Amino acid sequence: MKKYSLAERYGMTRSRLSIITEDARTTKNIPIGERLSLLRRGFSNRQYVLYDLKNKNMDDYLSEYERRKTRFINGQASYVLSNKLVFSQIVEQHIRTAKIYGMIQKGDIWPVDSTRNVADYNTLVNYLDESRPLILKPNSGTDGGRGVMLICMENGKVFCNQTELDLSSLKSLLESLDGYLVCEFVRQGNYGNYLFAESVNTIRILTMMCPQEHEPFIAMSIQRIGTDASKPVDNWSAGGVSAHINADTGTLSKAVSFRDGIVEWHKTHPDTGIEIEGIIVPNWQRIKEAVISLAATFPYLPYVAWDVVPMDEGLLIIEGNNCSDVEMLQVHEPLLKNERVREFYKYYNIIK
Repeated sequence: MKKYSLAERYGMTRSRLSIITEDARTTKNIPIGERLSLLRRGFSNRQYVLYDLKNKNMDDYLSEYERRKTRFINGQASYVLSNKLVFSQIVEQHIRTAKIYGMIQKGDIWPVDSTRNVADYNTLVNYLDESRPLILKPNSGTDGGRGVMLICMENGKVFCNQTELDLSSLKSLLESLDGYLVCEFVRQGNYGNYLFAESVNTIRILTMMCPQEHEPFIAMSIQRIGTDASKPVDNWSAGGVSAHINADTGTLSKAVSFRDGIVEWHKTHPDTGIEIEGIIVPNWQRIKEAVISLAATFPYLPYVAWDVVPMDEGLLIIEGNNCSDVEMLQVHEPLLKNERVREFYKYYNIIK
């Protein structure tokens, strides 16, 4: 069983205080006694509503406090997942990843990919002028799609997340950035375009390394789907929806959204009306096998949430996450109902 260092225990104390502070900022019609009971268990009123804990067994759910403890599972190796550039350069040796062309440090663009010269403002504009969009995103320290920008040029006009910029404004924007990556805009396959063409729709696959057998397994998988509210990203916290993926068949469940404290279920896409429930992820068995093989390649990372893009041929890995959001997973199904998952978390002293 994992023993926590003094620094980790300090981080856990800060997490508990943070949850209490965040909970205090929200107002819900929950009796104060019940609210305090939730906080003692590591849940906020947000999860009370999201998981319907009034009617569900709280013991089946990983709490928000326990989720935050999971960031310590990978130890120092978590740096591989926390730094997107490092992750890409390591993982691309084993599977296709989204290309990173450059890094922006204090407004200066430095090339990363020798096959594509994106080395300064002028070469970046030349790339855009070839009718190829780019993604700008923080290299680390953010989640939920925050800070991600889709930059493109159409008919000589530059757009950032659909807002038109003149070239001087684009230059000012680039000069204001620090610790950002200049990345390939991934052209997803027909399946992703069917779900929602205005965002790259990723599958979140949570893998765990069995401590006894030292073999990886998939704890849960969900399909994230962008919406008009979330585009150009598919992130659930940005207003996207998520559907559970049946582990055996690859079939999607109803999709769910959670905005302004309201849980809504959708058989069809809330904006386009296309069918979601019952759709089957193409080549699901191959995707599972590929991700399991990838997880086995990195035994020093026993806990990874992979963001996968199904392509018309094969798949692409956008990134790996060290401390996965579990709300968008557990709104579909509680993690701790799976005995294998429960034993994993017990081994790392996440739960008792």
